[in-house]
Amino acid sequence: MADGEVLNLEVEDFEIVTSTNGTLTSVSNAIFTPGKITIGSTGTLKLLSAVAVDNTTVKVTFSDYITTTGSFTFDNGLLQNSVSIDPDDGKSVLVKTSTQVQGTSYQVTSASTIGNTEGSLSVNNTGYFTGI
Repeated sequence: MADGEVLNLEVEDFEIVTSTNGTLTSVSNAIFTPGKITIGSTGTLKLLSAVAVDNTTVKVTFSDYITTTGSFTFDNGLLQNSVSIDPDDGKSVLVKTSTQVQGTSYQVTSASTIGNTEGSLSVNNTGYFTGI
């Protein structure tokens, strides 16, 4: 975009990426309302979904970017082995688990230690998925 060029925004939720001399310096979540752009958290952190990626990995997606991970508990005997923030989107974690049973429904609950710079998970911390 050239200096002085006008950008008309018609979206409600977007990212602002800042770079200096071609080097990424920040990525911010932003909300646009007429006359106002809010940068930062989009509100209360919530667990949105859980899906089995393979028979030992579950992708758990949250409503906002996360910076800290925590523990997850499962029903039906499934156990957490490790957790890492998904580098592809920053709003998800990849939870390595014991072997899932194909077709079994699982409930996953995240600890309140999942969080970001705005705070930690306090509500809507349970999701459901089917083992593959």
